[in-house]
Amino acid sequence: MPRQHPDIPAAFARVRSRDRRLGPWMTRYHDTLMRELGSGRIAWRDPLAVFASLGLTDEHGRPLTRDTASRTWRRVRTAVAAARQAQASIAPRPGELVRGVRLATPPARLTTPLPSSPLPSARVAPGAASPVDGVEEATERIQAVLSAMGAARVPLPRQPSRIMPVADARPAPDRTDEP
Repeated sequence: MPRQHPDIPAAFARVRSRDRRLGPWMTRYHDTLMRELGSGRIAWRDPLAVFASLGLTDEHGRPLTRDTASRTWRRVRTAVAAARQAQASIAPRPGELVRGVRLATPPARLTTPLPSSPLPSARVAPGAASPVDGVEEATERIQAVLSAMGAARVPLPRQPSRIMPVADARPAPDRTDEP
Protein backbone atom coordinates (compact mmCIF):
# COMPACT_ATOMS: atom_id res chain seq x y z
CA MET A 1 0.00 0.00 0.00
CA PRO A 2 1.48 3.38 -0.93
CA ARG A 3 2.35 5.71 1.91
CA GLN A 4 0.74 9.12 2.09
CA HIS A 5 2.72 12.24 2.72
CA PRO A 6 1.34 13.89 5.89
CA ASP A 7 1.29 17.41 4.37
CA ILE A 8 -0.86 16.54 1.32
CA PRO A 9 -4.29 16.73 3.09
CA ALA A 10 -3.23 19.99 4.75
CA ALA A 11 -2.14 21.43 1.39
CA PHE A 12 -5.49 20.57 -0.22
CA ALA A 13 -7.35 22.08 2.76
CA ARG A 14 -5.41 25.34 2.30
CA VAL A 15 -6.20 25.43 -1.43
CA ARG A 16 -9.89 24.79 -0.81
CA SER A 17 -10.06 27.52 1.81
CA ARG A 18 -8.67 30.00 -0.73
CA ASP A 19 -11.30 29.03 -3.32
CA ARG A 20 -12.62 32.37 -4.56
CA ARG A 21 -14.98 31.13 -7.28
CA LEU A 22 -18.38 32.83 -7.24
CA GLY A 23 -20.52 29.68 -7.76
CA PRO A 24 -19.45 27.72 -4.66
CA TRP A 25 -19.51 30.92 -2.58
CA MET A 26 -23.07 31.71 -3.72
CA THR A 27 -24.15 28.14 -2.95
CA ARG A 28 -22.65 28.35 0.54
CA TYR A 29 -24.39 31.67 1.31
CA HIS A 30 -27.57 31.10 -0.73
CA ASP A 31 -30.13 31.93 1.98
CA THR A 32 -28.32 35.11 3.03
CA LEU A 33 -28.02 36.23 -0.60
CA MET A 34 -31.74 35.56 -1.15
CA ARG A 35 -32.56 37.92 1.73
CA GLU A 36 -30.16 40.59 0.42
CA LEU A 37 -30.79 40.32 -3.33
CA GLY A 38 -34.46 39.30 -3.29
CA SER A 39 -36.21 37.21 -5.90
CA GLY A 40 -37.00 39.96 -8.44
CA ARG A 41 -34.76 41.82 -10.86
CA ILE A 42 -31.33 42.55 -9.47
CA ALA A 43 -29.29 45.70 -10.03
CA TRP A 44 -25.87 44.03 -10.18
CA ARG A 45 -23.68 47.14 -9.72
CA ASP A 46 -23.63 47.04 -5.89
CA PRO A 47 -23.40 43.25 -5.54
CA LEU A 48 -20.51 43.20 -8.07
CA ALA A 49 -18.67 45.76 -5.94
CA VAL A 50 -19.17 43.58 -2.85
CA PHE A 51 -18.03 40.45 -4.76
CA ALA A 52 -14.90 42.28 -5.97
CA SER A 53 -14.09 43.45 -2.41
CA LEU A 54 -14.29 39.81 -1.29
CA GLY A 55 -11.91 38.82 -4.10
CA LEU A 56 -14.43 36.53 -5.83
CA THR A 57 -13.78 35.50 -9.44
CA ASP A 58 -15.42 33.48 -12.19
CA GLU A 59 -14.59 29.80 -12.82
CA HIS A 60 -11.39 30.74 -14.68
CA GLY A 61 -10.05 33.24 -12.11
CA ARG A 62 -11.08 36.33 -14.07
CA PRO A 63 -12.89 39.34 -12.56
CA LEU A 64 -16.67 39.11 -12.49
CA THR A 65 -18.98 40.71 -15.01
CA ARG A 66 -22.68 41.44 -14.67
CA ASP A 67 -23.49 38.62 -17.09
CA THR A 68 -21.31 36.09 -15.23
CA ALA A 69 -22.81 37.00 -11.85
CA SER A 70 -26.38 36.84 -13.21
CA ARG A 71 -25.93 33.46 -14.89
CA THR A 72 -24.10 32.01 -11.88
CA TRP A 73 -26.86 33.20 -9.52
CA ARG A 74 -29.53 31.63 -11.76
CA ARG A 75 -27.66 28.29 -11.83
CA VAL A 76 -27.12 28.34 -8.06
CA ARG A 77 -30.79 29.09 -7.34
CA THR A 78 -31.90 26.27 -9.65
CA ALA A 79 -29.43 23.79 -8.11
CA VAL A 80 -30.36 24.68 -4.51
CA ALA A 81 -34.10 24.46 -5.29
CA ALA A 82 -33.63 21.03 -6.93
CA ALA A 83 -31.58 19.77 -3.97
CA ARG A 84 -34.18 20.95 -1.49
CA GLN A 85 -36.99 19.39 -3.55
CA ALA A 86 -35.15 16.07 -3.65
CA GLN A 87 -34.58 16.21 0.10
CA ALA A 88 -38.25 17.00 0.74
CA SER A 89 -39.41 14.11 -1.45
CA ILE A 90 -37.54 11.54 0.64
CA ALA A 91 -38.22 13.04 4.07
CA PRO A 92 -41.14 11.49 5.96
CA ARG A 93 -44.22 13.61 6.52
CA PRO A 94 -45.55 14.24 10.03
CA GLY A 95 -46.98 11.04 11.48
CA GLU A 96 -44.88 8.75 9.25
CA LEU A 97 -42.00 6.48 10.24
CA VAL A 98 -40.58 6.52 6.73
CA ARG A 99 -42.04 7.85 3.51
CA GLY A 100 -45.43 6.16 2.98
CA VAL A 101 -45.54 4.26 6.30
CA ARG A 102 -47.90 5.82 8.83
CA LEU A 103 -47.84 5.24 12.57
CA ALA A 104 -50.66 3.01 13.75
CA THR A 105 -52.81 4.30 16.57
CA PRO A 106 -53.07 1.88 19.48
CA PRO A 107 -56.46 0.18 19.76
CA ALA A 108 -58.89 1.50 22.33
CA ARG A 109 -59.16 -0.41 25.58
CA LEU A 110 -61.78 -3.13 25.55
CA THR A 111 -64.81 -2.23 27.62
CA THR A 112 -66.80 -5.40 27.00
CA PRO A 113 -65.87 -8.58 28.84
CA LEU A 114 -64.26 -11.28 26.75
CA PRO A 115 -66.23 -14.46 26.07
CA SER A 116 -65.22 -17.49 28.06
CA SER A 117 -62.80 -19.94 26.54
CA PRO A 118 -64.36 -22.63 24.33
CA LEU A 119 -61.77 -25.18 25.52
CA PRO A 120 -62.98 -27.90 27.90
CA SER A 121 -61.43 -27.93 31.34
CA ALA A 122 -58.76 -30.56 31.92
CA ARG A 123 -58.20 -32.56 35.08
CA VAL A 124 -54.96 -31.66 36.78
CA ALA A 125 -53.29 -33.34 39.74
CA PRO A 126 -53.62 -31.34 42.94
CA GLY A 127 -50.74 -28.87 43.40
CA ALA A 128 -49.60 -29.08 39.75
CA ALA A 129 -49.75 -26.13 37.36
CA SER A 130 -52.51 -26.41 34.81
CA PRO A 131 -51.26 -26.62 31.21
CA VAL A 132 -54.61 -25.26 30.04
CA ASP A 133 -54.13 -21.93 31.86
CA GLY A 134 -51.56 -20.78 29.30
CA VAL A 135 -53.77 -21.93 26.44
CA GLU A 136 -56.79 -20.13 27.88
CA GLU A 137 -54.75 -16.95 28.38
CA ALA A 138 -53.43 -17.10 24.80
CA THR A 139 -56.94 -17.75 23.46
CA GLU A 140 -58.24 -14.75 25.38
CA ARG A 141 -55.48 -12.53 24.02
CA ILE A 142 -56.16 -13.65 20.45
CA GLN A 143 -59.88 -13.02 20.91
CA ALA A 144 -59.12 -9.58 22.34
CA VAL A 145 -56.98 -8.69 19.33
CA LEU A 146 -59.57 -9.98 16.85
CA SER A 147 -62.41 -8.13 18.55
CA ALA A 148 -60.33 -4.92 18.71
CA MET A 149 -59.72 -5.25 14.97
CA GLY A 150 -63.40 -5.87 14.36
CA ALA A 151 -62.48 -9.19 12.76
CA ALA A 152 -64.80 -12.15 12.57
CA ARG A 153 -64.05 -15.73 11.75
CA VAL A 154 -65.09 -16.60 8.22
CA PRO A 155 -65.58 -20.27 7.44
CA LEU A 156 -63.34 -21.60 4.71
CA PRO A 157 -64.83 -23.41 1.71
CA ARG A 158 -64.80 -27.17 1.77
CA GLN A 159 -61.67 -28.70 0.39
CA PRO A 160 -62.13 -30.96 -2.66
CA SER A 161 -61.58 -34.64 -2.11
CA ARG A 162 -58.27 -36.05 -3.25
CA ILE A 163 -59.89 -39.36 -4.15
CA MET A 164 -61.38 -39.25 -7.61
CA PRO A 165 -64.89 -40.72 -7.81
CA VAL A 166 -65.20 -43.87 -9.92
CA ALA A 167 -67.63 -42.23 -12.37
CA ASP A 168 -64.99 -39.61 -13.29
CA ALA A 169 -62.16 -42.15 -13.59
CA ARG A 170 -62.48 -42.67 -17.35
CA PRO A 171 -59.46 -42.18 -19.55
CA ALA A 172 -59.03 -38.93 -21.44
CA PRO A 173 -60.08 -39.09 -25.10
CA ASP A 174 -57.27 -39.87 -27.54
CA ARG A 175 -56.59 -36.90 -29.78
CA THR A 176 -54.76 -38.90 -32.44
CA ASP A 177 -58.11 -40.10 -33.90
CA GLU A 178 -59.11 -36.59 -35.01
CA PRO A 179 -58.81 -35.83 -38.76
